[in-house]
Amino acid sequence: MKKVLKIIGITIGVLLFFILGFTGFINFSDSPDYSSIEIPNLTVELTPEKIERGEKIVHSVCWNCHADNNILEGKYFNDLDAESTFGVSYASNLTQHETAGIGNYSDGEMYRLLRTGVSKNGQLNSVIMPSLVKCSDEDIHSIIAYLRSDKKAVQASGKIHPVHQKSFLEKMLRRFVFKPYEYQKSYPKNPPLEDSIAYGKYIVDSEAFCFACHSEDIETIDLLNPEATPNYLGGGYTFLTKEYEILVPSIKMNDESNVSKWTKAEFINAVKNGIRPDESTYLFPMHPFAHLSEEEVAAVYYYLKSIKGTGNK
Repeated sequence: MKKVLKIIGITIGVLLFFILGFTGFINFSDSPDYSSIEIPNLTVELTPEKIERGEKIVHSVCWNCHADNNILEGKYFNDLDAESTFGVSYASNLTQHETAGIGNYSDGEMYRLLRTGVSKNGQLNSVIMPSLVKCSDEDIHSIIAYLRSDKKAVQASGKIHPVHQKSFLEKMLRRFVFKPYEYQKSYPKNPPLEDSIAYGKYIVDSEAFCFACHSEDIETIDLLNPEATPNYLGGGYTFLTKEYEILVPSIKMNDESNVSKWTKAEFINAVKNGIRPDESTYLFPMHPFAHLSEEEVAAVYYYLKSIKGTGNK
């Protein structure tokens, strides 16, 4: 009996040793370095057309999290689910400040960050920021042009946020699960506005990331194949903040969703101006898309009308 207890004791001791060793390795080792991922030799031309297009995309996908007082200087990321999983997070300062912002990024480093998620320091960027793997190269260049422009929202701000203290789970996921996105062999082209369904799909999947929130769970989104995301556009994700919680609705135009009861004019007003037909307004993370033209929002409407199947109300 003593021999059996001794063996059990040794086994438990060995297991504890490995558990403590693994925990220490995850907690104190550096995050993986991805500096070897190619930085394109890129210089983006700052044309008025690119800057205008980039501003539109940034307002669609970046503004809500990164803008504070109409400046892209970053702010507290008010998402309790993300906070409970990864720890307290702040959206980065995207202004042209050399140290607090992204003023010391080259165009190529910016391109790598947006495409793969790898920061200037060679480490994976915030896990809550999606990589733009389905945007056209034209649109990525336009984003860079806007961030380099003389627009007020991107002028240097020295606002510095608390350093993100990664949770143990995030450290472990960064080590074994989360990896940079690979450069794709080819990227989509911008569809013409005249092809309204294709244009609307591009906004939903690639430009405004509507599907990320309006599907089953933001943790199961498929950036490379948006339509493969569980319950694509069918709603069901619950967004929690310190002030409220929102059950994100379906935006499929079917008999089960509230949106399906809206006219095209009501849909355009809701998306552009943030006012639903019942005159209620949006709460974060939803926001008005005033920068989109009525024709662009109508394209989203036509795309949603083309999708079959039902979702949550």
